[in-house]
Amino acid sequence: MFDRAPDGLLVTGSEGRIREANDFASRLLRTPRSELLGTELPFFVCREQRRSFRNRLARLRETGGTAVREWEVRLQPPGSETIETALAVTPLERPSRGRPRLLCAVRDITRRKRIERRLKESEKQHRALYRRMLAHRDALRVLSARYLNAREEEAQRIAHQLHDEAGQVTASIHLALAEIAKELPTHGRRRLRQVAGYLDDIEERLRRLSHELRPTILDDLGLVPALEFLADGISTRTGIPIRVEGSTEGRLDPLVETAIYRVVQEALANIGRHSRAGQASIALARGRRLLRCAIRDDGVGFDVNLVLRGEGRGSGLGLLGVRERIDALGGRIRIRSSPGQGTDLSVAVPLERRS
Repeated sequence: MFDRAPDGLLVTGSEGRIREANDFASRLLRTPRSELLGTELPFFVCREQRRSFRNRLARLRETGGTAVREWEVRLQPPGSETIETALAVTPLERPSRGRPRLLCAVRDITRRKRIERRLKESEKQHRALYRRMLAHRDALRVLSARYLNAREEEAQRIAHQLHDEAGQVTASIHLALAEIAKELPTHGRRRLRQVAGYLDDIEERLRRLSHELRPTILDDLGLVPALEFLADGISTRTGIPIRVEGSTEGRLDPLVETAIYRVVQEALANIGRHSRAGQASIALARGRRLLRCAIRDDGVGFDVNLVLRGEGRGSGLGLLGVRERIDALGGRIRIRSSPGQGTDLSVAVPLERRS
């Protein structure tokens, strides 16, 4: 299974010296397996990232634990161009003697990163076009609503395929592993159960990705349960407590529910990535004609004007996407923040009760 894995697999010491490698890793690094053994993995990391990669390994040795670390690293095989890779590092059980070992799974994501850059450039062009069209706001709102609706429909289609088809594949793998386990000795079955555990982790990641693409709970139960589920998931991943307060007093127009959900999703993602907050909250309030939503955190804050010009933390494209969604519904958005003072993002959207 190690030799036939669809990814490059390396077993290294805690300092990164390669002890075992499969054929895929040998091909990926353009180096015979015999020459890989004894070589330090940082040797293959591009010069610009080599120091930070060694620092990551050092922190891993200091903190210990068994959690999987996921890093994006540019590798430089001998005599070849740089390739972009996704590296998953899993500490293995400490052997009876010596230092702990690491299992490193390496995947070439050069093509995916190239597509992402093209998509980002395309998105920037879309934003620029959006700014030029602001003079025709009414027509733009119609176009934006159609575009966002089509994007949500596509996300829903992809999410269903990801959930259903990937679920069928992983279920088949579980059945195959169960059949193989019957023919293995006790030690082999224990190792196979470890593989099954990794497969369970993959299934959970796929379910989470499917939910983030298009949360079925939003369609089935409405905005508040979907936001509670979203907040709970992000709290679990980031360690930031997030409260959800208020009510929508019933179901809303699907366009309104989707817009508010995506706004909160983007705001919470920014909180998790940048804010270093101790806590955050989401507050909903429904009036006669408006639904108001406020997302607040007590983090480091930022210069709003700087970010919207694309000069501060991140690219500002996420906040522009929030504005786009709210403008498409004729709503309003207000962002209040400054360095060291936390962030308050408030939106107000016109609404009608869902029939």
